Amino acid sequence: MKVVEVIRKSSARVIVGFLAHVEMNNLLEQLSLHNITGRQFIGVEAWITADSLVTPTSFSVLGGSLGFAVQKANISGLDDFLIKDFWETEFKCKETNMGNTAYTAACKENQDLIEHKYYDDDIQELRYSSNIYKAIYAVAHSLHSILKCSNSQRCDKTAKVTPWQVVESLKQVNFTIKNGDQVWFDSTGAAVARYEVVNWQRGSDGSVQFKPVGYYDASLPPGQKFVLKTKDIMWPGGNTEANIMIVINT
Repeated sequence: MKVVEVIRKSSARVIVGFLAHVEMNNLLEQLSLHNITGRQFIGVEAWITADSLVTPTSFSVLGGSLGFAVQKANISGLDDFLIKDFWETEFKCKETNMGNTAYTAACKENQDLIEHKYYDDDIQELRYSSNIYKAIYAVAHSLHSILKCSNSQRCDKTAKVTPWQVVESLKQVNFTIKNGDQVWFDSTGAAVARYEVVNWQRGSDGSVQFKPVGYYDASLPPGQKFVLKTKDIMWPGGNTEANIMIVINT
């Protein structure tokens, strides 16, 4: 690949990887194959927290990478819901309700989890679900307004709802979800930009972790929007201090 040859010959040590996930995966394979390491990658949300890029050889290339990622999901009740779904799926049992008495048809409270230690549908890096959660509630609030729903009276079910009405009503939406995040849209229809800054680090158990080392929050006052905890950053090669570098773009 031409880009690999450019990286290999260049004196630049910082690479901004503005790539889709598939493209980054292809580049990573070639960089690993040619043993090109020691570069500081700046990633985008398309790949910076992608578990599929974590391989036995990828950390030698991407260790120390920094990038912006969608904030992790913090949805009230989601953990319990997913645990219940996991339990019923993996142990092939079903929890049901009869009257006011909850009982389990086959599920047991205690199960042997050793055989599921390599279960790969973890929610540790669940990020985009938070945006989906907010989007659903935003549409619900929009419809609530169009149908003139209130606590004192029911919604106007005779009202005809058109797509453009929902879009216009969304511009007026302003509510707070249970975790404290405020949801609203500006005049262009864009939501407030909130991102975590994550850093590829090696955990004490040897696993690759995407450690939060800062954030960007456009809703905060000037001077507080962007925070980077440089002391928490692990740079390429396991260094705790950054060197002066030249930047190139890919």
